[in-house]
Amino acid sequence: MAHPLVSVRLPPALLEASERIAQFDGYASTQEFIRDAVRRQVQGHDLTMLKQLQGIAKGKKIKRLTRAQREALAHEFMRETTAQQQARVEEFLRPRTRQEFDAFLAAKKKRQQ
Repeated sequence: MAHPLVSVRLPPALLEASERIAQFDGYASTQEFIRDAVRRQVQGHDLTMLKQLQGIAKGKKIKRLTRAQREALAHEFMRETTAQQQARVEEFLRPRTRQEFDAFLAAKKKRQQ
């Protein structure tokens, strides 16, 4: 069965950053990077839900967040995520010496083994 096609519009800066990170991290394509990012987000959500269910099973009450609390958490998450993305892009764009680049490639090759 073929996978459904999903179209997503991204701001140019986010697309460029995605392309750079995909290339930097050795993804086969930007699509693969985006699939992996979505996969990780889903897995993180599933883990959070599992932890909540475990808490309920142990008799712990989980208080529902108010709309204001959810919005505050979302804004905080976006600030952190944006800062992390910006730091990662800046790190990627930072000029490197030949030794740093060689060390990076060696570490990446070691991780892939």
